[in-house]
Amino acid sequence: MGEGREARGERHEAKGKGRKMSFVRTGRKNEEQAMLFWLRVRDGEELRKSMPEYRLRLFLMQVFRGKKVEIRNTGKKVTEKEILAKSIQAWNAFRNRETMRSGELKYDPNKPIPEAV
Repeated sequence: MGEGREARGERHEAKGKGRKMSFVRTGRKNEEQAMLFWLRVRDGEELRKSMPEYRLRLFLMQVFRGKKVEIRNTGKKVTEKEILAKSIQAWNAFRNRETMRSGELKYDPNKPIPEAV
């Protein structure tokens, strides 16, 4: 089962659909909470630094500042799989009402993408 998910993740990465998959996966779990989560990530209003939405927003803003998908001023390429994995991590923390510190959004390309809760 894990191989299928990973293969699908690779297919989505190749087609550039990894970002959209995070919307789909979270929406399937709870549409109302997913809307709230993604609006907060998008707008950034009334977010505290300890909130998962803030941590994901900060990461995404660093990635999408320019035309290239990379961390600004580092040249580090960011894959769609990494964006999906970090989005799901933040979503899971949001759903579990957990706080996040700086650097808690981790990515290991050798590990499977977490399941959304």
